[in-house]
Amino acid sequence: MKADEYERGFRDGLKRAVTWLHAEAEKMNDPHAVQILNNAAFSLGTDSGALRKGRSHKLTDDTGTLENDHG
Repeated sequence: MKADEYERGFRDGLKRAVTWLHAEAEKMNDPHAVQILNNAAFSLGTDSGALRKGRSHKLTDDTGTLENDHG
């Protein structure tokens, strides 16, 4: 498989995941659940570059502070 095909598949998969999360959020009655799903969708979209390059974010403590492993 060519790298371009992989990139396209990765983008298409992320797009479908974000769309699905937003659609599920619209079905929710609980504002907190809606916020969680919308935040998850946002995180997938904004972190996609790091994910594509094999980078990740790690929680540093129980407060949810993020630490990038790529400097």
